[in-house]
Amino acid sequence: MRNIYIHTSFIESSGKIPKELFKKIPKFLEQLKTDPSGRGVNLHSIEESMKDSQIYGAKLSESYRVIVYVSKRDDNYIVLYVDHHDEAYNWARNKRFEFKNNEIFLIQNTVATSISIAEKNRGSDSIGLFQRFSDEELFEAGIDSYLLSTMRRI
Repeated sequence: MRNIYIHTSFIESSGKIPKELFKKIPKFLEQLKTDPSGRGVNLHSIEESMKDSQIYGAKLSESYRVIVYVSKRDDNYIVLYVDHHDEAYNWARNKRFEFKNNEIFLIQNTVATSISIAEKNRGSDSIGLFQRFSDEELFEAGIDSYLLSTMRRI
């Protein structure tokens, strides 16, 4: 059975869209649940422009898009965000989305951070907080591979 979940970011963003479009949301959610590949929803992959391959776009109107996370391991859909076409896709572009322990859904921005001048000037005798741990130990602690470099800079 297909499950549809609504993330708080969708609730926040849907409060900013025009009232006539907001009224379309219940019908959209019902169509997403019953037939996500149907013409009314027009759920489509936007993998080529996203950091996360499980992010899909869906059509709320001619100019508004809904960002949807489609779980590959089960039939769960998480409705994440709604906005004008380009703004919706820009919101999702550099984010990673994932379940943790099947209870928590994380949204993480993956935009690279620049190294501060203090970090560049830090002496070689300085040891970062997580330097004493191996990559494997950090993986076992639940740190994802794309966060390792950030963890090492702390």
